[in-house]
Amino acid sequence: MEVKILQDNPDDAYGQLEFSVIGRFASMSDPSIPIVKKVLEESDVQLYLDHDLSKLVYFIRRTDKPRVNRA
Repeated sequence: MEVKILQDNPDDAYGQLEFSVIGRFASMSDPSIPIVKKVLEESDVQLYLDHDLSKLVYFIRRTDKPRVNRA
């Protein structure tokens, strides 16, 4: 996965980045949700469901770093 390249090469300004995916499924009981979540977690990627983004917003507020101007 491309994320592996990014994980192995930390960003010069921000350091080690964390990756998240926002997923939309047909229903909350979709049997593929835990499968997708497990596959992503194996690559250190967190799945957030589109119906409840409050967890993602909390995570960003807790871990966000100031933006650095780039040339």
